[in-house]
Amino acid sequence: MKCSNARCLCGVNLIRKVLITVLLSFLPVLPAWALDWDGDGIDDPLVIQVGEDKNLDWNVVESEKNFSDVEPLPEGSSFGILGDHLAPATWLGGEVPQLGYVTLSDEEEIDWVIRGDSTHTISFGQEGDTAIAGGDFNGNGFADVAVLQDDGSYIVRRDAFGNVEGGEITPSTVVYQFRTRQAKRGQATFVGIDEFTQHYPALVMSRSLRRTNKNRHVLVYVNASGETVRQRLAGVCRGTITYAAPIVSESENYLLTVHQMKPTKHQIRVHRISDGALVSRTGYRTKGVVLVGDFMGKGYQQFGVRQPGALRVIDPFESSDPEIINTGSGVLADGVNVKSFSDNSGLGAVCPTIAPVVGGMLWKPASEHSGAPREGKPGMFFKVGAPGDSCVSVYANNGQKVSQMGHYNAGTLEYGKRYYMGWGCGDGKSGSQIATAAKAAAGNTDVYVKTSGNICRGPINPTQRNGAL
Repeated sequence: MKCSNARCLCGVNLIRKVLITVLLSFLPVLPAWALDWDGDGIDDPLVIQVGEDKNLDWNVVESEKNFSDVEPLPEGSSFGILGDHLAPATWLGGEVPQLGYVTLSDEEEIDWVIRGDSTHTISFGQEGDTAIAGGDFNGNGFADVAVLQDDGSYIVRRDAFGNVEGGEITPSTVVYQFRTRQAKRGQATFVGIDEFTQHYPALVMSRSLRRTNKNRHVLVYVNASGETVRQRLAGVCRGTITYAAPIVSESENYLLTVHQMKPTKHQIRVHRISDGALVSRTGYRTKGVVLVGDFMGKGYQQFGVRQPGALRVIDPFESSDPEIINTGSGVLADGVNVKSFSDNSGLGAVCPTIAPVVGGMLWKPASEHSGAPREGKPGMFFKVGAPGDSCVSVYANNGQKVSQMGHYNAGTLEYGKRYYMGWGCGDGKSGSQIATAAKAAAGNTDVYVKTSGNICRGPINPTQRNGAL
């Protein structure tokens, strides 16, 4: 996570994963990047909901109960606020995970906050660093904290919480070094190599192919001898890598990557780390979180893709039908967290589902009505999927609100249900002012309009027409 003063609840998108060791008959130990909250050896998705007070309430869908209900965790009430990055992990060692989040302090330091019997906070890293949560870089069962700096320093605080709540492990710091260019261009993560219980610093690099819009990808990692290894990943793919995380089969370590090809079109690829071979690829069209864990109880890991109200679990290692876990609304999380405090990952906290503007919806950059508050102001019309509220919010792609518009009751639905920046609770901003606010908040001018069912429609260029009635 690179840090900026904007707090961003990461749904999908703070990287998350944690080491949990599960005893199995055919493996001595197996790490689970998702988290087993009920102790039955099968991983359980976390569902984080944002309360009216903007506090985070942590819930779990337990496999022990056949994933039938979303239930609150006793220790999960009002832990963190909207904008904090999710980081559950086995911070205190063993197989019982703890809740955690990462945030930027007023002193521009990265604060790591966990909740065991009580709440503990350490500061490690600073604004501009990328924070990596969930790795276990010495393989002892305690999750470690790590940051990647712009100069290529990948700094790990091993056993960061090993000396709290009766623990007797003294934290220690180790520094790994990548090239500056790699640090600035690569997607930070960690991987397993020979052992399932120990992780190593890693970056995934993309290189554009000439005369094509496709990219090749290379995994760069530091091995047990301290050597930097480059492993080319087989195949080419459009788009940019937005997420990378370890995933394991019964006998080997793999790397999972998520490629964003279009705003709502993604592809998940799974490569074997030893030779870079591509063993699985899956496309999906939502902009949801991808979780990794053993959700099927097979003794090895699968991945799940967030869909409206559910998690679709897919086995990349053997052919089988996907399984659906009903999760309700909220942001899903597992244990790997690699995300920047200065990138745009918080929209999932506002809207669990991101969907494009479709037929029956129209964004107009300026109303033609003259002599009225609506004149020259943007508006959005809905013949389908209309919001139920009288005020509708507009967000930048990091989840920061940049505008709002009010419902105009025209007495007719000839043009659908209409909302304008220049009416009712609308803030009166023009399309260019909204674009400027979005760029200041998130680095680009795309915006999203929150509609019915907690769906954010976009991306929308606020200075152009989007959609059609």
